[in-house]
Amino acid sequence: MYKLMKALIILVLNSLLLLETKADTIRPWAEYESVKHLILSAGTDYQSHDVKKEIIKNTPKDINIIIYSNNQSELDDFKLMIDELDVSSIQYKLIKGFGETMWPRDSFPFPLIDSENRVLLVDAKYYENYEPDTQIAAYLNNSVSAQKKVLEHGNLVSNRNGDCFLVKEIFANKLSDDYLTNTYACKTVTRLEHVHGIGHVDEVFKFLSDNIVVTDQEDWKEMLQEKGYEVVVLPKAELPEKLLKRGVMSQRSYVNSLILNKTILVPQYGDLATDAQALRVYDDLGFTVVGINTSYLSDYGGGSLHCLSMTYP
Repeated sequence: MYKLMKALIILVLNSLLLLETKADTIRPWAEYESVKHLILSAGTDYQSHDVKKEIIKNTPKDINIIIYSNNQSELDDFKLMIDELDVSSIQYKLIKGFGETMWPRDSFPFPLIDSENRVLLVDAKYYENYEPDTQIAAYLNNSVSAQKKVLEHGNLVSNRNGDCFLVKEIFANKLSDDYLTNTYACKTVTRLEHVHGIGHVDEVFKFLSDNIVVTDQEDWKEMLQEKGYEVVVLPKAELPEKLLKRGVMSQRSYVNSLILNKTILVPQYGDLATDAQALRVYDDLGFTVVGINTSYLSDYGGGSLHCLSMTYP
């Protein structure tokens, strides 16, 4: 009860802080900045257990890892699964009172940074009614400002300048540019066409620095260059013909990578040509690159490394 009351008090204080702080002193946190926390679900649907083991194995030692579940036995099983990795910086958190999701990127709070370098968390309503946001904020020794409108945070990326990008889809289309400015500290808003996957921007566009972006959409290169970005085009991760014939609706994408400070984890699909090309693109940009096979997860689960995780400063 004490922890719940503390979380509620922090929530109120943080909401007041957001209201009192001038909008131009707050900015979105960019994923290419320093990462201190990595969050993963203990769930292992869509053969994601091996993927998560590889993520944990290749996470830099200075990043704290949080594994969550609403089921204690699932947490215990996950501990046994990764015991061989001998990773000390892992916390296991039981989140009661809610359902479950293996996609924290979509459902967990979005981080902002204020002028004093404090982290502010903003929560959107998740359409599956999975709302453990005050608990997540408490684990991070932070607080969260709850919003009533729906937005999956896999469909929002920004650089440190507040240049926000989304893909046009049902939830994002209901949010005005003013709302995104007032809630997520966006200075500019660019809405991209839904050309691939489920309609999340993290499938098709990614910031690697303030002015370097990657995309797998060659047609967008000129438009992005006109906005002042250095654009690097990744190969498209095509679905094998045999899976197309089975009606598989894959969400394969090399853009759906996970930045962990100077390391970047990149989806791999067994296609030696495009897999190697994607690794080379990130390597040429100065990252320590690790490829992780996410074929089954992308083909049948509808996501990859970025969707499967959440990172915080």
